[in-house]
Amino acid sequence: PDAIFTIENRSATDLDSYYWDFGNGNHRLDYEFVGSFEYEYLSEGTYGISLLGINSSQCDAMFTDTVVVLPYTSVDEINSNFKVFPNPTDGLINISSTSDLSDAVFELKNITGQEVQYKLEEQTAHSCGIDISNLAKGLYFLKINLKGETKILRLVKK
Repeated sequence: PDAIFTIENRSATDLDSYYWDFGNGNHRLDYEFVGSFEYEYLSEGTYGISLLGINSSQCDAMFTDTVVVLPYTSVDEINSNFKVFPNPTDGLINISSTSDLSDAVFELKNITGQEVQYKLEEQTAHSCGIDISNLAKGLYFLKINLKGETKILRLVKK
């Protein structure tokens, strides 16, 4: 799957150059500070991103992070009978469906696939609230098991 990430440079702005390694054999070299840019991964996997900041021909700073690209089918195709709002959210997600949610089983995972805690609120037959205000900013996946079918919704916590 294609996955486009916005990469933010939070290092010092006065370095001579910025060398990026995206963990997939691709690199980028900037000779001036670039605050953010988009980078596209073409296949699933776990990638270590690193930024080497160079000043006066010496390594001045090294930053690393990890990106996980998961396989997915288009969320719109799978979940045409679900509405999720607001998304992105600061905390409370509302879910409405044409299906009866009374027997639904919910599971929330972070970008690395770890299950995380949430609070289910105000569940009715065709709607419910999911409180994720205690979670860190980022991308989450809500798995809904309903009558033998599994639905996956992407949630963004801002």
